[in-house]
Amino acid sequence: MDINSKALGINLKNLKPFNVMIVDDSKMDRLLLEKYLKSEMFNIVYMAENGKQALDLLKLNSEGVDIVCMDYDMPVMNGVETLKVIVNEYPKIKTIMITRSTEKEVVLELTKLKVTTIIIKPISREQVYEKFTKALQRTDLLKSEEIISVNSNSEPQKQEEAKAKVVQEKKVPLGIDPKTKQPYRVMIVDDSKIDQNLLKKYLQTEMFSIVSLFNNGQEAIDDLEVNSQNYDLICIDYEMPVLNGVDTLKYIKSNHPGLKVVMITAHSSTDVVRMLFSLKVDSIIVKPIRREQILEKLANLFQRKDLLAGTVIGFQTTGGIDLNNLKIPPAPHILMKILQSEFSTTEGSAELENIIAPDRAITVDILRISNSAFYGRSGKVKSLKDAITLLGVKTVKNLVMVLTNKNYTNQLKGELFKKYITDLPILSSLISLDLLAPLKQKNLSNEIFTFSLLRRIGSTIMAVNYSKRYYEILKLLNVGTKNVISLEQDEFLVNSIDVGRKVFKMWAMPEEFILLIQNQNFSINEVKSVTDIDRITRLSEIIAKKLMRISLMPEEEAMIAEVLNCYEADKNLMLAFNEDYFDNIKDHPYFASV
Repeated sequence: MDINSKALGINLKNLKPFNVMIVDDSKMDRLLLEKYLKSEMFNIVYMAENGKQALDLLKLNSEGVDIVCMDYDMPVMNGVETLKVIVNEYPKIKTIMITRSTEKEVVLELTKLKVTTIIIKPISREQVYEKFTKALQRTDLLKSEEIISVNSNSEPQKQEEAKAKVVQEKKVPLGIDPKTKQPYRVMIVDDSKIDQNLLKKYLQTEMFSIVSLFNNGQEAIDDLEVNSQNYDLICIDYEMPVLNGVDTLKYIKSNHPGLKVVMITAHSSTDVVRMLFSLKVDSIIVKPIRREQILEKLANLFQRKDLLAGTVIGFQTTGGIDLNNLKIPPAPHILMKILQSEFSTTEGSAELENIIAPDRAITVDILRISNSAFYGRSGKVKSLKDAITLLGVKTVKNLVMVLTNKNYTNQLKGELFKKYITDLPILSSLISLDLLAPLKQKNLSNEIFTFSLLRRIGSTIMAVNYSKRYYEILKLLNVGTKNVISLEQDEFLVNSIDVGRKVFKMWAMPEEFILLIQNQNFSINEVKSVTDIDRITRLSEIIAKKLMRISLMPEEEAMIAEVLNCYEADKNLMLAFNEDYFDNIKDHPYFASV
Protein backbone atom coordinates (compact mmCIF):
# COMPACT_ATOMS: atom_id res chain seq x y z
CA MET A 1 0.00 0.00 0.00
CA ASP A 2 1.27 3.49 -0.89
CA ILE A 3 2.22 5.43 2.24
CA ASN A 4 -0.20 8.20 1.21
CA SER A 5 -3.08 5.76 1.41
CA LYS A 6 -2.64 5.82 5.18
CA ALA A 7 -3.79 9.44 5.16
CA LEU A 8 -7.52 9.90 5.74
CA GLY A 9 -7.82 12.36 2.86
CA ILE A 10 -6.71 9.87 0.20
CA ASN A 11 -9.33 7.94 -1.79
CA LEU A 12 -8.21 4.30 -1.66
CA LYS A 13 -9.87 3.55 -5.02
CA ASN A 14 -7.69 5.89 -7.07
CA LEU A 15 -5.09 7.04 -4.50
CA LYS A 16 -6.05 10.67 -5.19
CA PRO A 17 -7.14 13.23 -2.58
CA PHE A 18 -10.83 13.70 -1.80
CA ASN A 19 -11.99 17.14 -2.99
CA VAL A 20 -13.70 19.14 -0.24
CA MET A 21 -15.83 22.28 -0.21
CA ILE A 22 -16.07 24.16 3.11
CA VAL A 23 -19.15 26.35 3.64
CA ASP A 24 -19.22 28.52 6.77
CA ASP A 25 -19.80 32.21 7.42
CA SER A 26 -17.14 32.09 10.17
CA LYS A 27 -13.71 32.70 8.67
CA MET A 28 -12.08 31.30 11.79
CA ASP A 29 -13.98 28.00 11.51
CA ARG A 30 -13.26 27.80 7.77
CA LEU A 31 -9.53 28.21 8.38
CA LEU A 32 -9.55 25.80 11.31
CA LEU A 33 -11.32 23.09 9.34
CA GLU A 34 -9.09 23.71 6.33
CA LYS A 35 -6.00 23.28 8.53
CA TYR A 36 -7.22 20.00 10.02
CA LEU A 37 -8.26 18.55 6.65
CA LYS A 38 -5.10 19.58 4.80
CA SER A 39 -3.03 17.84 7.45
CA GLU A 40 -4.70 14.60 6.31
CA MET A 41 -4.10 15.39 2.61
CA PHE A 42 -7.68 16.37 1.71
CA ASN A 43 -7.80 18.78 -1.22
CA ILE A 44 -9.77 21.94 -0.36
CA VAL A 45 -11.22 23.01 -3.72
CA TYR A 46 -13.75 25.67 -2.65
CA MET A 47 -14.47 27.91 0.36
CA ALA A 48 -17.89 29.57 0.57
CA GLU A 49 -19.54 31.86 3.14
CA ASN A 50 -23.15 30.70 2.68
CA GLY A 51 -25.30 28.09 0.99
CA LYS A 52 -26.05 30.19 -2.09
CA GLN A 53 -22.36 30.64 -2.87
CA ALA A 54 -21.84 26.90 -2.39
CA LEU A 55 -24.62 25.93 -4.79
CA ASP A 56 -23.39 28.43 -7.39
CA LEU A 57 -19.96 26.76 -7.23
CA LEU A 58 -21.47 23.28 -7.50
CA LYS A 59 -23.37 24.30 -10.64
CA LEU A 60 -20.02 25.14 -12.21
CA ASN A 61 -18.21 21.96 -11.16
CA SER A 62 -20.13 19.42 -9.10
CA GLU A 63 -17.97 16.58 -10.47
CA GLY A 64 -14.95 18.17 -8.80
CA VAL A 65 -16.40 17.92 -5.27
CA ASP A 66 -16.56 14.74 -3.19
CA ILE A 67 -17.47 16.18 0.21
CA VAL A 68 -19.28 19.33 1.33
CA CYS A 69 -18.78 20.50 4.93
CA MET A 70 -21.36 23.14 5.77
CA ASP A 71 -22.36 25.17 8.78
CA TYR A 72 -25.92 24.83 10.10
CA ASP A 73 -26.48 28.54 10.77
CA MET A 74 -25.51 30.87 7.90
CA PRO A 75 -26.90 34.08 6.39
CA VAL A 76 -28.54 34.21 2.93
CA MET A 77 -29.06 30.43 2.75
CA ASN A 78 -28.62 28.19 5.79
CA GLY A 79 -27.21 24.69 6.09
CA VAL A 80 -30.53 22.82 6.07
CA GLU A 81 -31.74 24.48 2.84
CA THR A 82 -28.36 23.84 1.24
CA LEU A 83 -28.35 20.21 2.38
CA LYS A 84 -31.77 19.57 0.81
CA VAL A 85 -30.55 20.80 -2.59
CA ILE A 86 -27.27 18.87 -2.49
CA VAL A 87 -28.92 15.59 -1.44
CA ASN A 88 -31.54 15.90 -4.22
CA GLU A 89 -29.38 17.24 -7.05
CA TYR A 90 -25.93 15.84 -6.21
CA PRO A 91 -26.62 12.54 -4.38
CA LYS A 92 -23.05 11.24 -4.82
CA ILE A 93 -21.59 14.07 -2.73
CA LYS A 94 -21.08 13.28 0.95
CA THR A 95 -22.44 15.97 3.28
CA ILE A 96 -21.14 16.88 6.71
CA MET A 97 -23.12 19.34 8.83
CA ILE A 98 -21.35 21.52 11.41
CA THR A 99 -23.58 22.76 14.21
CA ARG A 100 -23.57 23.92 17.83
CA SER A 101 -26.89 22.25 18.52
CA THR A 102 -27.10 18.85 20.17
CA GLU A 103 -30.91 18.97 20.40
CA LYS A 104 -32.61 15.72 19.48
CA GLU A 105 -34.93 17.50 17.02
CA VAL A 106 -32.00 18.97 15.08
CA VAL A 107 -30.19 15.63 14.88
CA LEU A 108 -33.38 13.86 13.72
CA GLU A 109 -34.07 16.53 11.10
CA LEU A 110 -30.57 16.23 9.64
CA THR A 111 -30.69 12.44 9.71
CA LYS A 112 -34.01 12.43 7.82
CA LEU A 113 -32.43 14.69 5.22
CA LYS A 114 -29.73 12.02 4.76
CA VAL A 115 -26.77 14.03 6.01
CA THR A 116 -23.68 11.80 6.02
CA THR A 117 -22.53 12.85 9.48
CA ILE A 118 -22.63 15.73 11.99
CA ILE A 119 -19.78 17.64 13.67
CA ILE A 120 -20.61 19.51 16.88
CA LYS A 121 -18.97 22.90 17.44
CA PRO A 122 -16.50 23.97 18.72
CA ILE A 123 -14.53 22.15 16.03
CA SER A 124 -11.79 19.89 17.38
CA ARG A 125 -9.19 17.96 15.42
CA GLU A 126 -10.12 14.70 17.11
CA GLN A 127 -13.83 15.03 16.29
CA VAL A 128 -13.12 15.98 12.67
CA TYR A 129 -10.84 12.97 12.28
CA GLU A 130 -13.34 10.61 13.90
CA LYS A 131 -16.34 11.83 11.87
CA PHE A 132 -14.52 11.83 8.54
CA THR A 133 -13.05 8.40 9.25
CA LYS A 134 -16.50 6.95 9.80
CA ALA A 135 -18.09 8.89 6.92
CA LEU A 136 -15.47 7.50 4.54
CA GLN A 137 -15.70 4.04 6.15
CA ARG A 138 -11.98 3.97 6.90
CA THR A 139 -12.20 1.41 9.71
CA ASP A 140 -8.49 0.71 9.17
CA LEU A 141 -7.81 4.11 10.75
CA LEU A 142 -10.19 3.84 13.71
CA LYS A 143 -8.78 3.56 17.22
CA SER A 144 -9.28 0.24 18.98
CA GLU A 145 -12.02 1.59 21.25
CA GLU A 146 -13.93 3.00 18.28
CA ILE A 147 -13.79 -0.31 16.45
CA ILE A 148 -15.26 -1.91 19.57
CA SER A 149 -18.00 0.73 19.52
CA VAL A 150 -18.71 0.15 15.81
CA ASN A 151 -19.02 -3.58 16.48
CA SER A 152 -21.11 -3.13 19.61
CA ASN A 153 -23.59 -5.78 18.46
CA SER A 154 -20.95 -8.50 18.77
CA GLU A 155 -21.09 -10.97 21.64
CA PRO A 156 -20.40 -9.37 25.08
CA GLN A 157 -17.61 -11.88 25.76
CA LYS A 158 -15.82 -10.88 22.55
CA GLN A 159 -16.23 -7.19 23.41
CA GLU A 160 -14.64 -7.78 26.82
CA GLU A 161 -11.77 -9.72 25.21
CA ALA A 162 -11.24 -6.89 22.74
CA LYS A 163 -11.19 -4.33 25.55
CA ALA A 164 -8.69 -6.43 27.49
CA LYS A 165 -6.47 -6.57 24.43
CA VAL A 166 -6.61 -2.77 24.15
CA VAL A 167 -5.43 -2.45 27.77
CA GLN A 168 -2.50 -4.75 27.09
CA GLU A 169 -1.46 -3.06 23.86
CA LYS A 170 -1.38 0.56 25.04
CA LYS A 171 -0.95 2.71 28.09
CA VAL A 172 -3.51 2.41 30.87
CA PRO A 173 -6.71 4.13 29.66
CA LEU A 174 -7.88 7.26 31.45
CA GLY A 175 -10.85 5.43 32.95
CA ILE A 176 -8.68 2.83 34.67
CA ASP A 177 -7.02 3.50 38.03
CA PRO A 178 -3.32 2.78 37.35
CA LYS A 179 -2.84 1.57 40.95
CA THR A 180 -5.74 -0.88 41.24
CA LYS A 181 -6.22 -1.58 37.50
CA GLN A 182 -9.96 -1.20 38.18
CA PRO A 183 -12.24 1.25 36.33
CA TYR A 184 -13.26 4.50 38.00
CA ARG A 185 -16.97 4.34 38.91
CA VAL A 186 -19.07 7.24 37.68
CA MET A 187 -22.47 8.75 38.41
CA ILE A 188 -23.90 11.11 35.76
CA VAL A 189 -26.58 13.59 36.88
CA ASP A 190 -28.23 15.57 34.06
CA ASP A 191 -31.85 16.20 33.06
CA SER A 192 -30.87 16.14 29.36
CA LYS A 193 -30.91 12.58 27.98
CA ILE A 194 -28.80 13.72 25.03
CA ASP A 195 -26.07 15.09 27.29
CA GLN A 196 -26.32 12.05 29.56
CA ASN A 197 -25.78 9.68 26.68
CA LEU A 198 -23.08 11.79 25.07
CA LEU A 199 -21.07 11.96 28.28
CA LYS A 200 -21.66 8.27 28.91
CA LYS A 201 -20.38 7.43 25.43
CA TYR A 202 -17.23 9.53 25.78
CA LEU A 203 -16.42 8.11 29.21
CA GLN A 204 -17.02 4.52 28.18
CA THR A 205 -14.55 4.83 25.30
CA GLU A 206 -11.93 5.52 27.98
CA MET A 207 -13.18 2.53 30.02
CA PHE A 208 -14.83 4.43 32.87
CA SER A 209 -17.58 2.37 34.49
CA ILE A 210 -20.93 4.20 34.36
CA VAL A 211 -22.69 2.98 37.50
CA SER A 212 -25.82 5.14 37.38
CA LEU A 213 -27.66 7.90 35.51
CA PHE A 214 -29.94 10.37 37.32
CA ASN A 215 -32.12 13.26 36.11
CA ASN A 216 -31.72 15.65 39.05
CA GLY A 217 -29.74 16.28 42.19
CA GLN A 218 -32.33 14.85 44.58
CA GLU A 219 -32.19 11.45 42.86
CA ALA A 220 -28.40 11.56 43.13
CA ILE A 221 -28.46 12.43 46.85
CA ASP A 222 -31.00 9.69 47.60
CA ASP A 223 -28.67 7.16 46.00
CA LEU A 224 -25.54 8.51 47.70
CA GLU A 225 -27.13 8.13 51.13
CA VAL A 226 -27.09 4.38 50.54
CA ASN A 227 -24.40 3.76 47.92
CA SER A 228 -21.74 6.46 48.28
CA GLN A 229 -19.03 3.79 48.45
CA ASN A 230 -19.90 2.74 44.89
CA TYR A 231 -18.57 5.92 43.27
CA ASP A 232 -15.27 7.64 42.51
CA LEU A 233 -16.55 10.47 40.31
CA ILE A 234 -19.82 12.43 40.09
CA CYS A 235 -20.60 14.48 36.96
CA ILE A 236 -23.37 17.02 37.66
CA ASP A 237 -25.24 19.41 35.41
CA TYR A 238 -25.45 23.00 36.69
CA GLU A 239 -29.13 23.58 35.87
CA MET A 240 -31.62 20.83 36.77
CA PRO A 241 -35.19 20.62 38.10
CA VAL A 242 -36.01 19.55 41.69
CA LEU A 243 -32.44 20.08 42.96
CA ASN A 244 -29.86 21.96 40.90
CA GLY A 245 -26.14 21.31 40.49
CA VAL A 246 -24.93 23.90 43.01
CA ASP A 247 -27.06 22.55 45.87
CA THR A 248 -26.08 19.00 44.93
CA LEU A 249 -22.41 19.98 44.96
CA LYS A 250 -22.78 21.53 48.44
CA TYR A 251 -24.34 18.33 49.76
CA ILE A 252 -21.68 16.06 48.27
CA LYS A 253 -18.74 18.12 49.51
CA SER A 254 -20.26 18.36 53.00
CA ASN A 255 -21.22 14.71 53.35
CA HIS A 256 -18.87 12.86 50.99
CA PRO A 257 -15.73 15.04 50.71
CA GLY A 258 -13.68 12.21 49.23
CA LEU A 259 -15.77 12.04 46.06
CA LYS A 260 -14.52 13.96 43.03
CA VAL A 261 -17.14 16.24 41.48
CA VAL A 262 -17.15 17.69 37.97
CA MET A 263 -19.68 20.42 37.17
CA ILE A 264 -21.08 20.60 33.64
CA THR A 265 -22.37 24.04 32.76
CA ALA A 266 -23.15 26.39 29.90
CA HIS A 267 -22.09 29.30 32.15
CA SER A 268 -18.44 30.34 31.93
CA SER A 269 -18.68 33.77 33.56
CA THR A 270 -16.08 34.74 36.14
CA ASP A 271 -18.65 34.87 38.94
CA VAL A 272 -19.95 31.36 38.26
CA VAL A 273 -16.45 29.88 37.98
CA ARG A 274 -15.32 31.57 41.21
CA MET A 275 -18.44 30.45 43.04
CA LEU A 276 -18.01 26.82 41.95
CA PHE A 277 -14.36 26.70 42.93
CA SER A 278 -15.21 28.28 46.29
CA LEU A 279 -17.55 25.31 46.82
CA LYS A 280 -14.57 23.01 46.14
CA VAL A 281 -15.69 21.63 42.79
CA ASP A 282 -12.86 19.53 41.38
CA SER A 283 -13.26 20.56 37.76
CA ILE A 284 -15.61 22.35 35.36
CA ILE A 285 -16.66 21.26 31.87
CA VAL A 286 -18.20 24.01 29.75
CA LYS A 287 -21.00 23.03 27.37
CA PRO A 288 -21.32 22.04 24.59
CA ILE A 289 -19.82 18.76 25.80
CA ARG A 290 -16.76 17.80 23.76
CA ARG A 291 -14.77 14.61 24.03
CA GLU A 292 -11.50 16.53 23.87
CA GLN A 293 -12.41 18.82 26.78
CA ILE A 294 -13.65 15.92 28.90
CA LEU A 295 -10.46 13.93 28.43
CA GLU A 296 -8.27 16.96 29.15
CA LYS A 297 -10.17 17.89 32.33
CA LEU A 298 -10.29 14.33 33.67
CA ALA A 299 -6.66 13.64 32.83
CA ASN A 300 -5.77 16.67 34.96
CA LEU A 301 -8.19 15.63 37.69
CA PHE A 302 -6.76 12.11 37.97
CA GLN A 303 -3.19 13.42 37.57
CA ARG A 304 -2.62 11.42 34.40
CA LYS A 305 0.15 13.62 33.04
CA ASP A 306 1.28 10.70 30.89
CA LEU A 307 -1.90 11.25 28.85
CA LEU A 308 -1.53 15.04 28.70
CA ALA A 309 2.12 15.23 27.70
CA GLY A 310 4.58 13.17 25.74
CA THR A 311 3.70 11.29 22.59
CA VAL A 312 0.90 8.96 23.54
CA ILE A 313 -2.54 10.33 22.83
CA GLY A 314 -4.21 11.69 19.78
CA PHE A 315 -3.88 10.94 16.10
CA GLN A 316 -0.64 12.17 14.59
CA THR A 317 -2.45 14.00 11.87
CA THR A 318 0.25 16.58 11.35
CA GLY A 319 2.90 14.57 13.13
CA GLY A 320 3.76 14.76 16.79
CA ILE A 321 7.25 15.84 17.73
CA ASP A 322 9.90 13.87 19.55
CA LEU A 323 11.44 15.94 22.33
CA ASN A 324 14.77 14.26 21.64
CA ASN A 325 14.80 15.69 18.11
CA LEU A 326 14.30 19.32 19.16
CA LYS A 327 17.15 21.66 18.35
CA ILE A 328 17.84 23.26 21.71
CA PRO A 329 20.57 25.91 21.71
CA PRO A 330 23.23 25.69 24.41
CA ALA A 331 22.68 27.75 27.54
CA PRO A 332 23.97 31.30 26.98
CA HIS A 333 27.21 31.66 28.94
CA ILE A 334 26.38 35.18 30.11
CA LEU A 335 22.94 34.09 31.36
CA MET A 336 24.37 31.26 33.43
CA LYS A 337 27.10 33.46 34.91
CA ILE A 338 24.57 36.07 36.01
CA LEU A 339 22.28 33.45 37.55
CA GLN A 340 25.19 32.00 39.49
CA SER A 341 26.39 35.35 40.86
CA GLU A 342 25.16 37.09 44.02
CA PHE A 343 26.26 40.69 43.16
CA SER A 344 27.03 42.21 46.55
CA THR A 345 26.24 45.87 47.04
CA THR A 346 29.94 46.78 47.28
CA GLU A 347 31.42 44.80 44.39
CA GLY A 348 28.33 44.02 42.34
CA SER A 349 28.91 46.63 39.61
CA ALA A 350 32.47 45.50 38.91
CA GLU A 351 31.49 41.82 38.92
CA LEU A 352 28.61 42.45 36.51
CA GLU A 353 30.87 44.50 34.24
CA ASN A 354 33.39 41.64 34.07
CA ILE A 355 30.65 39.19 33.08
CA ILE A 356 29.12 41.40 30.37
CA ALA A 357 32.23 43.00 28.84
CA PRO A 358 33.35 39.97 26.74
CA ASP A 359 29.99 40.00 24.93
CA ARG A 360 30.43 42.86 22.49
CA ALA A 361 26.87 42.78 21.10
CA ILE A 362 25.19 43.00 24.51
CA THR A 363 27.62 45.71 25.63
CA VAL A 364 26.75 47.83 22.58
CA ASP A 365 23.02 47.36 23.23
CA ILE A 366 23.36 48.40 26.87
CA LEU A 367 25.30 51.54 25.90
CA ARG A 368 22.68 52.38 23.25
CA ILE A 369 19.85 52.06 25.77
CA SER A 370 21.75 54.06 28.42
CA ASN A 371 22.05 56.92 25.94
CA SER A 372 18.37 56.79 24.95
CA ALA A 373 15.95 59.64 25.58
CA PHE A 374 14.30 57.55 28.32
CA TYR A 375 17.26 58.23 30.63
CA GLY A 376 18.02 61.74 29.35
CA ARG A 377 21.75 61.05 28.91
CA SER A 378 22.02 61.13 25.13
CA GLY A 379 25.67 60.63 24.14
CA LYS A 380 27.02 61.06 27.68
CA VAL A 381 27.42 57.40 28.68
CA LYS A 382 30.72 56.22 27.19
CA SER A 383 31.54 53.01 29.05
CA LEU A 384 29.86 49.87 30.33
CA LYS A 385 30.85 50.88 33.86
CA ASP A 386 29.04 54.21 33.47
CA ALA A 387 25.98 52.41 32.08
CA ILE A 388 25.81 50.07 35.07
CA THR A 389 26.19 53.03 37.43
CA LEU A 390 23.36 54.89 35.67
CA LEU A 391 20.93 52.00 35.30
CA GLY A 392 21.78 50.04 38.43
CA VAL A 393 22.89 46.43 38.80
CA LYS A 394 19.35 45.01 38.95
CA THR A 395 18.16 46.83 35.82
CA VAL A 396 21.24 45.80 33.84
CA LYS A 397 20.82 42.19 34.95
CA ASN A 398 17.23 42.22 33.72
CA LEU A 399 18.28 43.93 30.51
CA VAL A 400 20.85 41.20 29.84
CA MET A 401 18.06 38.62 30.24
CA VAL A 402 15.95 40.44 27.65
CA LEU A 403 18.86 40.81 25.24
CA THR A 404 19.82 37.14 25.64
CA ASN A 405 16.26 36.09 24.93
CA LYS A 406 16.36 38.29 21.82
CA ASN A 407 18.95 35.93 20.32
CA TYR A 408 16.18 33.34 20.00
CA THR A 409 13.21 35.53 19.16
CA ASN A 410 14.99 37.63 16.51
CA GLN A 411 14.70 34.86 13.93
CA LEU A 412 10.91 34.72 14.33
CA LYS A 413 9.23 36.99 11.80
CA GLY A 414 5.57 37.93 11.99
CA GLU A 415 3.19 40.13 13.97
CA LEU A 416 1.92 37.29 16.17
CA PHE A 417 5.42 36.11 17.05
CA LYS A 418 6.23 39.64 18.20
CA LYS A 419 3.00 39.83 20.17
CA TYR A 420 3.13 36.49 21.99
CA ILE A 421 6.77 35.38 21.97
CA THR A 422 8.53 38.74 22.35
CA ASP A 423 6.29 41.46 23.82
CA LEU A 424 4.03 39.44 26.14
CA PRO A 425 6.89 37.98 28.25
CA ILE A 426 8.56 41.40 28.59
CA LEU A 427 5.33 43.11 29.62
CA SER A 428 4.56 40.27 32.05
CA SER A 429 8.01 40.63 33.60
CA LEU A 430 7.68 44.38 34.10
CA ILE A 431 4.24 43.94 35.64
CA SER A 432 5.61 41.28 37.99
CA LEU A 433 8.05 43.88 39.36
CA ASP A 434 5.23 46.38 39.87
CA LEU A 435 3.13 43.80 41.74
CA LEU A 436 5.73 43.11 44.41
CA ALA A 437 5.08 46.19 46.57
CA PRO A 438 1.25 46.00 46.74
CA LEU A 439 1.44 42.23 47.34
CA LYS A 440 4.13 42.76 50.03
CA GLN A 441 6.64 40.51 48.28
CA LYS A 442 9.59 42.86 47.75
CA ASN A 443 11.93 40.08 48.86
CA LEU A 444 11.43 38.56 45.38
CA SER A 445 12.72 41.64 43.55
CA ASN A 446 16.05 40.03 42.58
CA GLU A 447 14.57 37.04 40.77
CA ILE A 448 10.95 37.72 39.79
CA PHE A 449 11.80 39.42 36.47
CA THR A 450 13.96 36.51 35.31
CA PHE A 451 11.40 33.90 36.31
CA SER A 452 8.61 35.80 34.58
CA LEU A 453 10.61 36.33 31.39
CA LEU A 454 11.76 32.72 31.02
CA ARG A 455 8.67 30.81 32.17
CA ARG A 456 7.48 30.45 28.56
CA ILE A 457 10.87 29.42 27.14
CA GLY A 458 9.23 26.22 25.88
CA SER A 459 6.97 28.21 23.55
CA THR A 460 9.97 30.10 22.19
CA ILE A 461 11.92 26.92 21.44
CA MET A 462 8.88 25.29 19.80
CA ALA A 463 8.35 28.39 17.65
CA VAL A 464 12.01 28.45 16.59
CA ASN A 465 11.95 24.76 15.65
CA TYR A 466 8.55 24.75 13.92
CA SER A 467 7.87 28.36 12.99
CA LYS A 468 5.14 27.79 10.37
CA ARG A 469 3.17 25.32 12.47
CA TYR A 470 3.55 27.41 15.61
CA TYR A 471 2.36 30.53 13.80
CA GLU A 472 -0.86 28.65 13.00
CA ILE A 473 -1.25 27.95 16.73
CA LEU A 474 -0.87 31.66 17.47
CA LYS A 475 -3.58 32.47 14.91
CA LEU A 476 -6.01 30.27 16.83
CA LEU A 477 -4.80 31.61 20.17
CA ASN A 478 -5.43 35.13 18.91
CA VAL A 479 -9.13 34.42 18.42
CA GLY A 480 -9.47 32.80 21.84
CA THR A 481 -10.54 29.25 20.96
CA LYS A 482 -8.38 27.49 23.57
CA ASN A 483 -5.40 28.16 25.79
CA VAL A 484 -1.92 27.81 24.32
CA ILE A 485 -1.13 24.55 26.13
CA SER A 486 -4.19 22.82 24.60
CA LEU A 487 -3.43 24.19 21.13
CA GLU A 488 0.18 23.00 21.33
CA GLN A 489 -0.99 19.59 22.49
CA ASP A 490 -3.42 19.36 19.56
CA GLU A 491 -0.76 20.26 17.02
CA PHE A 492 2.38 18.59 18.37
CA LEU A 493 1.12 16.01 20.89
CA VAL A 494 3.44 17.71 23.39
CA ASN A 495 3.31 21.22 24.84
CA SER A 496 5.59 24.04 25.92
CA ILE A 497 5.64 22.81 29.52
CA ASP A 498 7.24 19.56 28.35
CA VAL A 499 9.66 21.46 26.12
CA GLY A 500 10.50 24.08 28.77
CA ARG A 501 11.36 21.43 31.34
CA LYS A 502 13.63 19.70 28.83
CA VAL A 503 15.37 22.98 27.95
CA PHE A 504 16.02 23.90 31.58
CA LYS A 505 17.24 20.40 32.42
CA MET A 506 19.60 20.49 29.46
CA TRP A 507 20.85 23.90 30.58
CA ALA A 508 21.29 22.57 34.14
CA MET A 509 19.12 25.39 35.47
CA PRO A 510 18.36 25.53 39.21
CA GLU A 511 15.52 23.29 40.36
CA GLU A 512 13.23 26.25 41.12
CA PHE A 513 13.22 27.16 37.40
CA ILE A 514 12.12 23.65 36.44
CA LEU A 515 9.36 23.76 39.06
CA LEU A 516 8.23 27.13 37.70
CA ILE A 517 7.83 25.61 34.23
CA GLN A 518 5.99 22.62 35.66
CA ASN A 519 3.57 24.74 37.70
CA GLN A 520 2.91 27.53 35.19
CA ASN A 521 -0.57 26.27 34.30
CA PHE A 522 -1.74 25.60 37.86
CA SER A 523 -5.49 25.51 38.46
CA ILE A 524 -7.52 27.87 40.59
CA ASN A 525 -7.79 25.15 43.24
CA GLU A 526 -3.99 25.12 43.56
CA VAL A 527 -3.53 28.86 44.17
CA LYS A 528 -2.71 28.44 47.85
CA SER A 529 -0.42 25.44 47.37
CA VAL A 530 1.97 26.90 44.77
CA THR A 531 4.81 29.34 45.47
CA ASP A 532 4.69 33.14 45.54
CA ILE A 533 6.70 33.20 42.32
CA ASP A 534 4.19 30.86 40.65
CA ARG A 535 1.28 33.06 41.72
CA ILE A 536 2.82 36.41 40.83
CA THR A 537 4.21 35.36 37.44
CA ARG A 538 0.84 33.82 36.52
CA LEU A 539 -1.03 36.94 37.65
CA SER A 540 1.35 39.26 35.81
CA GLU A 541 0.88 37.33 32.57
CA ILE A 542 -2.92 37.50 32.88
CA ILE A 543 -2.76 41.27 33.50
CA ALA A 544 -0.42 41.64 30.51
CA LYS A 545 -2.90 39.76 28.32
CA LYS A 546 -5.72 42.06 29.40
CA LEU A 547 -3.64 45.14 28.57
CA MET A 548 -2.72 43.68 25.17
CA ARG A 549 -6.41 42.81 24.56
CA ILE A 550 -5.67 39.10 24.36
CA SER A 551 -8.74 36.94 25.08
CA LEU A 552 -8.71 35.30 28.51
CA MET A 553 -10.04 31.86 29.38
CA PRO A 554 -12.79 31.87 32.08
CA GLU A 555 -10.45 30.41 34.69
CA GLU A 556 -7.90 33.16 34.01
CA GLU A 557 -10.50 35.81 34.80
CA ALA A 558 -11.31 34.08 38.06
CA MET A 559 -7.61 33.58 38.81
CA ILE A 560 -7.03 37.34 39.18
CA ALA A 561 -9.40 37.68 42.12
CA GLU A 562 -8.25 34.41 43.66
CA VAL A 563 -4.57 35.43 43.69
CA LEU A 564 -5.35 38.91 45.01
CA ASN A 565 -7.49 37.37 47.76
CA CYS A 566 -4.59 35.10 48.66
CA TYR A 567 -2.50 38.20 49.45
CA GLU A 568 -5.42 40.16 50.95
CA ALA A 569 -4.57 42.85 48.40
CA ASP A 570 -6.46 46.11 47.91
CA LYS A 571 -9.53 45.47 45.76
CA ASN A 572 -8.67 48.54 43.68
CA LEU A 573 -5.19 47.27 42.79
CA MET A 574 -6.25 46.23 39.29
CA LEU A 575 -7.31 49.81 38.52
CA ALA A 576 -3.62 50.77 38.47
CA PHE A 577 -3.03 48.53 35.45
CA ASN A 578 -4.99 50.67 33.00
CA GLU A 579 -4.48 52.17 29.55
CA ASP A 580 -2.27 54.96 30.92
CA TYR A 581 -0.06 52.39 32.61
CA PHE A 582 0.20 50.45 29.35
CA ASP A 583 0.99 53.55 27.29
CA ASN A 584 3.77 54.53 29.69
CA ILE A 585 5.32 51.10 30.02
CA LYS A 586 5.50 50.63 26.24
CA ASP A 587 8.22 53.32 26.25
CA HIS A 588 10.38 51.24 28.59
CA PRO A 589 13.89 50.50 27.23
CA TYR A 590 13.29 46.76 27.56
CA PHE A 591 10.84 47.05 24.66
CA ALA A 592 13.25 49.26 22.71
CA SER A 593 15.96 46.63 23.15
CA VAL A 594 14.04 44.14 21.02
